[in-house]
Amino acid sequence: MSGPEGQRLMTLGEHLEELRAHVLRATVVLVIALAVTITFQEPLMAIVVGPHQRAAERIAASRIEQVAQRSERDRPRLERTARLLAELEQVQTQIADAARQGWSAEQRVALARRYYTVWGQLQQELPAPLPPHRLVVLRYQDAFLGYFKVALLAAVIVAFPYFLYEIWRFVSE
Repeated sequence: MSGPEGQRLMTLGEHLEELRAHVLRATVVLVIALAVTITFQEPLMAIVVGPHQRAAERIAASRIEQVAQRSERDRPRLERTARLLAELEQVQTQIADAARQGWSAEQRVALARRYYTVWGQLQQELPAPLPPHRLVVLRYQDAFLGYFKVALLAAVIVAFPYFLYEIWRFVSE
């Protein structure tokens, strides 16, 4: 069969075969892009988490400055606040160690409860609540999935121009 201007008309089966070839090529490009972005997962996570950390540091610095400007009569409260900040930092370090050392789920949950208990006490001591400035991972797979999702999103962004090219090739034929 021939169509307008001498072009050959394709049957539905031929169109589906052509579509399958385009989808397969796009999938291969996506897998290659995912392999590349997984190798750069640390810098990608730094890009994603960086704004949160910078904002939390600015807020914490402003709160510490507010606490430092208090009068001498608040010295016992300042000492409690300093003790709680030190304890919070210690718990955060333990949480990071637990994730690396593969602690049991119960131990990690106990650490998270301790973290939020100290956090609540600290919020009562400070004039305004502070946001936590570290991401807490409670399940082992959450850390992996977080990195994987960021790498997959980056791979889709990297491969998107090729997807558009494949769509154009399929539509234009």
